[in-house]
Amino acid sequence: MKRLMLLAGIVALSVVATAAHTVEKPYYVSLKIGGAFADDTEGKTKVGAKATATGYEENATYSVAAGIRLHPSVRLELEGGYRKLYADSLSVRGAAVTKLNGAMTVKTVMGNAIYDLPLDSMLKPYLLGGIGLARTDSTVIYNAATSNKGYSTDFAFQLGAGVTFPLTDLVHADIGYRYLHLSGADMGHVISTEDNSIHEIYAGVQMGF
Repeated sequence: MKRLMLLAGIVALSVVATAAHTVEKPYYVSLKIGGAFADDTEGKTKVGAKATATGYEENATYSVAAGIRLHPSVRLELEGGYRKLYADSLSVRGAAVTKLNGAMTVKTVMGNAIYDLPLDSMLKPYLLGGIGLARTDSTVIYNAATSNKGYSTDFAFQLGAGVTFPLTDLVHADIGYRYLHLSGADMGHVISTEDNSIHEIYAGVQMGF
């Protein structure tokens, strides 16, 4: 079985390398900076009561990626992302019970597939889909003094769309939107959530080589 898996890996790498050589300058790196906006999150407190964290404030998001173009319209990339969000209220069973000051840091490692629409234009719209892992680290201060910390590593996926346009032969600008979904987060053991949604608007650059 191990030999079959190794052989399959070698074949897959060979296919990728062969496809890349059919495209001029297939490799690229990218940097994106933007704003992150989180939806309210529903979950449970450590004693099992239903709870909702609201009042998330927008904050900056950063990501870097390394990619390969397999076809004029198809790209694959490995991306690392970072964003930090703040919440300022917590309700339990629908009633506001305490003032909450919380910060949630979300770090992601995603494998993305990108389809560049084959349009004869300087502007190249694209569609993006990715899957990976998200690490959330949270610090929550409530009742004016009590502080808790929590963390979790969960499955994540993202969907997005954007447009690129050339600045030089090797450098392209990139503007877009993406929706990031996390399958869970632990906000300092105050509230554990099952679903978290983050919306991101970004701008960045790609450099090919």
